[in-house]
Amino acid sequence: MTPLAMLHPGAIFGGTFFFAAGVWSIFLGLRLRYDPIPHFVRDYSGWTSVSLTLPFGGLFMLGGGVSIIGQQIPAWTNMVSRIPIWVNQVVAIPLFFSLVIGLSGLLFVFQKSLTPRWYRRALKAGIPRNDPYVMGKFKALDIETQKALIQLHKEHTARTKQRTKNNTAPKNQERHHPSHPRQRCRRSRLRPWTRQRRYSAPSWHSSNQG
Repeated sequence: MTPLAMLHPGAIFGGTFFFAAGVWSIFLGLRLRYDPIPHFVRDYSGWTSVSLTLPFGGLFMLGGGVSIIGQQIPAWTNMVSRIPIWVNQVVAIPLFFSLVIGLSGLLFVFQKSLTPRWYRRALKAGIPRNDPYVMGKFKALDIETQKALIQLHKEHTARTKQRTKNNTAPKNQERHHPSHPRQRCRRSRLRPWTRQRRYSAPSWHSSNQG
């Protein structure tokens, strides 16, 4: 029996575990992502998210499990040895990026550009980001309606800012007016030597005139 044909129970068990965990992660992650009620919004606020990283981490574990189990099968090993190296590298590229995205989204931040498009449109429309049921209602709308809600939200925000600006402008003008109580109070607190005094001639000057 050649060394390639020797089976290692530990490798088979580890490969099987990785393969099963990868399949489960991909299935659960896609379900949370594409379910009519998107429950992934509960734990995602623009930073880390376990739900969104599950498919990427699962893809890496699936590839790792297949690789570990394949090394214990002589026919698989012979077939892989005949494949050019660049083919193996091309296959390894998506697995590497899946690992990077999974670890980054789990430990640091999950990129918003990798979230569903309807989710990004919902944020632009002012939908509460952590409410899965409202997000689900928005997701069920067609794209044109979603874009119309985004435009309405922008117009509402602009009107609110303009109304707030118009309401605060007269108050600021009145506050800086000379007749405003605050301005009169400031004028009354001026120091005596800063006020204008009448000129009085010295006593020696008046005595010389006499």
